[in-house]
Amino acid sequence: MRSVNMKCFRIVLLAGAICAWGCAQNAPSFEVASIKLNHSDDRRVGIQMPPGGRFVATGIPVRMLITIAYKIKEHQLSGGPSWLDSERYDISAKPEIKATSDEVLLMLQSMLAERFQLTLRKETKELPVYVLTVAKNGPKMEEWTDGGAAADGKPEPGRGPMRGGMMRMGPGQLTAEGIPVSGFVDRLANILGRNVIDKTGFTGKYNLDLKWALDEAQAGMMKAQGAPGDGPPPDNNGPSIFSAVQDQLGLKLEAQKGPVEVYVITGIEKPSEN
Repeated sequence: MRSVNMKCFRIVLLAGAICAWGCAQNAPSFEVASIKLNHSDDRRVGIQMPPGGRFVATGIPVRMLITIAYKIKEHQLSGGPSWLDSERYDISAKPEIKATSDEVLLMLQSMLAERFQLTLRKETKELPVYVLTVAKNGPKMEEWTDGGAAADGKPEPGRGPMRGGMMRMGPGQLTAEGIPVSGFVDRLANILGRNVIDKTGFTGKYNLDLKWALDEAQAGMMKAQGAPGDGPPPDNNGPSIFSAVQDQLGLKLEAQKGPVEVYVITGIEKPSEN
């Protein structure tokens, strides 16, 4: 009986090894990926993901690259050496065949594992979060209509077509056309450095115009994320982002605690040569 059990145990181990090898073989990866250290003094970050599956980045820190690949915020990633933030890379990668945006993210994960030897551990922690709700006096956001059409279906005079899904950011300002609240929540999480949970119940798309006084922590967060610095300078005498969200949009941010998925870097090396 003992020999039979040991035989079954060996079979199970072999099956697990084959499965692990098969998963690694089937993981999508780029056909070609060029990774070069960026030596310029330009601190701006450029990212392009054109249709078809290409990924092009200029001056991107590796920490930001990891957050993109795993669809997480910077505050959800911890660990790793200092060069993840100080060194920036130019990356140009393309798949063998056309790929969707989700497949591109999986390819980035494969590239990070193969070229940077990245390993991660995922945990769930109880951390500070913000909850977005409707303020006492109700929302003040303008609901977006496709093409800027009026109730009769004709374009409203002077408005012209609206593209929808557009968002512009500058220091202490955010302007958007035709975005869902989920898109706004995603951006708020980047600005505030915490997860933001949407409890507004809104399912439509909206036009937003938000202006606030950018504090030092938010300025550092946006700079680290490569946010554009164009537009007029922020009004240091203006409202905080919390007051602006309530007064200008009719929404409210409340500090709470909740479960947050975090990723811990357990291993990483500088990339292999091209």
